[in-house]
Amino acid sequence: NAEAEARSRALEIEKLKLITEQFVGKGQKIEIRGHTTKRPLPEESPYADHWELAYARCREVQRLLVAEH
Repeated sequence: NAEAEARSRALEIEKLKLITEQFVGKGQKIEIRGHTTKRPLPEESPYADHWELAYARCREVQRLLVAEH
């Protein structure tokens, strides 16, 4: 269900925002890691493989963190 997926994604973004507030003003470095799975990608996936998908997710998190702070 696309609506449930959108709600889940919005919740995950809100969780990330709460976590990032803990790091504001601190000199710590943050490492963002991705992971892959053995499940096949859907045929309509815009990603060539799981590594590309994991990288895209990491970049999305990075962009969110930079945009927020």
